[in-house]
Amino acid sequence: MIYVGTLTKTLAPAIRIGFIAAPRGFIAAAAQFRRVLDWQGDSVLEAAIAGLFRDGTIQRHIRKSVRIYRERRDNFCRLLVERLGERARFSVPEGGMSVWTTFTGARVKEVAARASALDVLRACL
Repeated sequence: MIYVGTLTKTLAPAIRIGFIAAPRGFIAAAAQFRRVLDWQGDSVLEAAIAGLFRDGTIQRHIRKSVRIYRERRDNFCRLLVERLGERARFSVPEGGMSVWTTFTGARVKEVAARASALDVLRACL
């Protein structure tokens, strides 16, 4: 099994660091290929991020972020139901930051204008 991930959304868009959890042979081949693409990397940033993983800072940050995003998601979904009722159909996502919504009986531009008038974005934060 191979798992590839990034810290871009977890920490900050400017931090362009990813990771791979895979068999040693695959990691060695991927590291060699990466060296062909980028000889330098950012060893200081990589060492700093490794330290944050070692001391548990990253894990604490992720737990806090997930809690905050879950609260925002739940608040947004509550507002969709309260303010748009049957005109909005959606499923509460298990993860991620998007709520895919189908609007019935209204045009999207009208829904956007109404959401803006009701200050839905501000209410979600």
